[in-house]
Amino acid sequence: MPNRARDELICLLGPTASAKSAVAIAIAQKLEVEIVSVDSVLIYRGMDIGTAKPNAQIRRLIPHHLIDIVEPNEYYSAARFRTDALQAIAQIRQRRHIPLLVGGTMFYFNALAYGLSPMPSSNAAKRSELIKRYKTTENLYRALQSIDPITAAAIHPHDKQRVLRALGVCLEGRQTMSHYRTMAPRTALTVPIRYIVLDFDDRSRLHQRIERRLNDMLKLGLLDEVAGLMLRADFDIHSPAMRAIAYRQAQHYLIGHYSYSEMVQLVLAASRQFAKRQLSWIRRMPITARYAVDTITVERLADQIINNHLH
Repeated sequence: MPNRARDELICLLGPTASAKSAVAIAIAQKLEVEIVSVDSVLIYRGMDIGTAKPNAQIRRLIPHHLIDIVEPNEYYSAARFRTDALQAIAQIRQRRHIPLLVGGTMFYFNALAYGLSPMPSSNAAKRSELIKRYKTTENLYRALQSIDPITAAAIHPHDKQRVLRALGVCLEGRQTMSHYRTMAPRTALTVPIRYIVLDFDDRSRLHQRIERRLNDMLKLGLLDEVAGLMLRADFDIHSPAMRAIAYRQAQHYLIGHYSYSEMVQLVLAASRQFAKRQLSWIRRMPITARYAVDTITVERLADQIINNHLH
C-alpha cells in the first residue's frame, strides 16, 4: 500500500452525474482499492436503476461497502453511517488495501470527518406520529421553526427526513437539536483527509449529463423499478427512501399526479438543484484538488489522481 494512502483518507466527491463511480472503478482496477460509498441512497436494497448503482458484476470484481445495507422503509442516520464507514475503513486497512471514499452526500462526509454531537436516537413510531399530526412537510417545518428556529434555518423546508429528525430530537430529548449541538462535544478524525473534487468547467455540460443519465434510467426501467417498490407491503409514500430524486417524482407520476413530461422536467429540476446544493457544500470544504471531468477522459483522470494522491 502506498504510504500516503496508508496515512490519509482519500475522498472522491462531486455533484451528481460527475462520473465519480466510473473514476473510482478505474482507480480500483489499477490499485488494491476498496470503495466505501458515501451516498444516502445507495444504501437501499431494490433501488438500483434510479441510483445508478454499480452492477453486481462490477461489485464482484471490486469490493464496495455501504451499498444495499438497509430496506427502503428503514431510517438510516448520519451517525449510523459514520459508525459503519469507520468500521469498513478499519477492515479495509487490515487487509492492507486502500479505502477510497466515493459519493455525493456531503453531510455524510462532514459527519465522518468532524463527528456528530450525541443526541437521542431516531424513533420510527415518533416519526409516524409526527406525520399523522402535521400531515404535510410544510406544517412539519413550521412546527420546527417554532420550536428550534436555529436548526430550521439550516434545513431546506422540503427536506422531510431532516425536519422529522430535528422535531423528533426536540420531543424525545426534551432539548432542541441546536442545544445538543452546542453543548455536546464532537469527536473529529485525527488522520489527514484529502478531498478530491470532480466538477465541470462548463456548467451546461453537468446539466446535459444529468439529462442523459435520466434518459438512460428511464430506458433501463426506472418506472418498473418504482412500481415494484410501490407494491411492497412495507413501503409507502412516507418511506425514508422516497426522498430520493427520481423515485419521488416517478411515484407521483404512477399514481396520476403528474404527466410523463411533467415528471421528467421535475426530476431534471430537482437534480439540478441538488447539484447546486452539493457544490455549495463543496465550496465550504478544505478541498485538496479539483479536476474538470468535462475536459479529460475517465482513464486519464484516474491516472492523474493515482499519480498525484495515491503514491
